[in-house]
Amino acid sequence: MELAIELWDEPELQRCTDCGGRRKFYSGEVLSPDVETVAVFLTYLYEHDGDREVFIDAVFGTWGADAADDHETFGARTGRIEGTEGDVSSLVTGGHQAPDDADVLGVRLTREHAMNHPLLPLFWQVNDLLLREIASQPQSWTGVRGGSGRTRRRRLRRGK
Repeated sequence: MELAIELWDEPELQRCTDCGGRRKFYSGEVLSPDVETVAVFLTYLYEHDGDREVFIDAVFGTWGADAADDHETFGARTGRIEGTEGDVSSLVTGGHQAPDDADVLGVRLTREHAMNHPLLPLFWQVNDLLLREIASQPQSWTGVRGGSGRTRRRRLRRGK
């Protein structure tokens, strides 16, 4: 399935909750070819001592209703892992970087639960799309001003 992403706002500069450094936050939705919401995403870009990390949360469920009863959140970290070459994506608990009171996330899947979940292949497709469309773009890491409070929708290039 060919997916596209739509950013909700300008990227927001935030403080890292672990070290107090800076991180960039992107949010938006992943759209199907018929422009239906497949998932909502939260993407955090970190740079610690020259090493880059990306945390991606993807929330799957029913959209357009206020209830988040069927929402499930997958999470992944992409970055260097000792003993490997290049960046590696691995499952982490979904919503780990998000505020505790973010009810829209629904069930925050642990790595163990996510590994056997029927939506795991779709999550990896979403994760790869976000890495390609956001994290791999140099401008995503530099030159960001803080959020303006205005909603700005921007359709990005479609990925496969």
